[in-house]
Amino acid sequence: MRSMNNIEYAFVIRELQTLIGKHFENAYSPSDSLLRIRIGGIDIICEPGKRLHITKYIEEGELSQFAKILRKELENARLKDVYQHNNDRVIVFSFNNAQLIFEMFADGNAILVKDEKTVAALQYEEWSDRKIARGEQYKFPKSNIKENVNDAINAANEKYIIVALMQLPLGKDYAADIL
Repeated sequence: MRSMNNIEYAFVIRELQTLIGKHFENAYSPSDSLLRIRIGGIDIICEPGKRLHITKYIEEGELSQFAKILRKELENARLKDVYQHNNDRVIVFSFNNAQLIFEMFADGNAILVKDEKTVAALQYEEWSDRKIARGEQYKFPKSNIKENVNDAINAANEKYIIVALMQLPLGKDYAADIL
């Protein structure tokens, strides 16, 4: 299965904004690679790094430690905002008491943040410029969208237009449609 791209997430965010003002109800983990949350009676499924969207398909499963923490920390929390950080593949559910951040690139991740510090994550990781660990300050991943757009514009002459479009975070299907 292919991963969703930035534009597809933008449309999903538009749908999810109808949930602003609603309360977090529950979290489930139908499998190791899936997380389902319920806000205002609406189920949202996330396969980190692949997809995040509203679903009607309800799959039961074991309750992961991460889902247990979400249930405890976000119990009855009100959704204040849902947005795409820097128009990138980072989706933020901002509640009155915490943020649930889905990093939807590479292998993906889900991180619960309170007072700018990581409370819990599906995966704890470290890179040269940031670290996802319990108690550490959460830093958003560096976005390279501006660089990709600038590179694409600079490379965009008739001979390189296909290569230029592939540098944008559109995905190959949308780039092909533009051509």
